[in-house]
Amino acid sequence: MKTERTAGFAALFLMSALFPVCMSCRKEQTVEREKVYLNLSVTDVFVSTFPGTKTSGSVERMQAEKKIRNIQVFVFNKDGEIDNCRRYVTGGNDSGTWTMPEPLECTTGTKDIWVVANARTDYTNNASIVNIAKLKEQTVRLEEIDTDGTVSDLVMVGHADDVAFSASNGASFSTEVVVSRLTCAVVLEKVQNLFQNANYRDKVSLTGVFLMQVPGIQRIDGSILASDTGYDYSFWYARHSNAIGTGWLSDSFAEVSVPYGESKAYNTPHTFYSFANDYGFEIDGDPSGAVLNDGTDSKSSSYLVVEAKVNGKKYYYPVVLPKLYANKKYNVSLTVAHLGSSNPWEKVSFTDFCPSISVVDWDNKYYSEEI
Repeated sequence: MKTERTAGFAALFLMSALFPVCMSCRKEQTVEREKVYLNLSVTDVFVSTFPGTKTSGSVERMQAEKKIRNIQVFVFNKDGEIDNCRRYVTGGNDSGTWTMPEPLECTTGTKDIWVVANARTDYTNNASIVNIAKLKEQTVRLEEIDTDGTVSDLVMVGHADDVAFSASNGASFSTEVVVSRLTCAVVLEKVQNLFQNANYRDKVSLTGVFLMQVPGIQRIDGSILASDTGYDYSFWYARHSNAIGTGWLSDSFAEVSVPYGESKAYNTPHTFYSFANDYGFEIDGDPSGAVLNDGTDSKSSSYLVVEAKVNGKKYYYPVVLPKLYANKKYNVSLTVAHLGSSNPWEKVSFTDFCPSISVVDWDNKYYSEEI
């Protein structure tokens, strides 16, 4: 049922009727066809319960994550050539509905419709995008979603293929385009203090959380694999120790005490974003063989690092993440019982701390196991 479509998706309903031709299309029509008038309405049904971003967990940031700031619509003929396109600015609508203020005029025939939401780049104004292949080649950089710390531009993409644009359908017809995020989210949900050494139990505090080894570029069609030989490592973020504690992939804060006990925990959510990373293990696989980056220029699994102080000395607890897939949330809970490592890429034995990683679709429906 449509009511079950959830966070991470936006249902877009497209309706058309006869109307005079619009000349906003960059490609001149070479085949005479009857003209079709396309209206688009958006139903925003995602991110109703997504955890707050970074340390604040503020209402403002949760609202920012579910905003649709702009919509770019592309209609392609079946030969791949563009029929028409247009960009619509929504003004940051987060009410759950949006109606296209102006129509898009196309020709009749079987079409593929692509929708890009929240992109800062106006691809409709790029004269080189004359066909669907050129659109798929366009790239999004990770820093575009969070340059000012508000996480206001989570780019979403979707398409509907083989849609019949036919005036014979009557005054209007409808179809659906489902869009999903190009990024995934990594969330530190809680840290629990169960130190075995009684002398340390009241001397545990947190000072930071960081996401390391983060692929930073992706194509509109989501086709880039982190392991691709052509994926330049310079496009990754937080690649080595120099990135610790800086930038929008990190949260550094004043010491926060973590109380001891089964019923107590530090539970302020810290949320970071990454493009897909196919290094590592599947979530239901064996994580024991995972390898952290050793501070050199080489690709590896992504990992979440918790920085703590125990009895006044700094320690790191790196959690190696499984393979990261777009439009998923990776929720991490951590229990510390022993001293951590002296650097963020030194793997800590599972006997020293116990991480739990669960994966959900962006609609909060669990589909996989914990490790």
